[in-house]
Amino acid sequence: MTRWQIIQTESFNEPWWFFDDWQEDIVLELEATTREEAKALYIEAFTKLHDTYGYQQVKKNTLAAFWCDEEKCFCEECDDDLQVYHGLLVLKDGEHDPDLISN
Repeated sequence: MTRWQIIQTESFNEPWWFFDDWQEDIVLELEATTREEAKALYIEAFTKLHDTYGYQQVKKNTLAAFWCDEEKCFCEECDDDLQVYHGLLVLKDGEHDPDLISN
């Protein structure tokens, strides 16, 4: 059975980087068993983030980053204030699914 995951992250990195530890940045994970349910959950989450943050960038249809200028946090490793990104992505059976929105 196919399984979709709609994942929201909060990080200094945009969600398309998929660094080794990217899963530590997950703040919300929703699951769906049908394409229609997954698409509806993604659109709902996308709309909420779009309405909350002033900026957005989307890559490969279902990798989205949202941010605002005012939300920065101190990075001890960098010794600097960095932008916080709220990421949204879709996985289908554990792999990025760029086709959920395009079809």
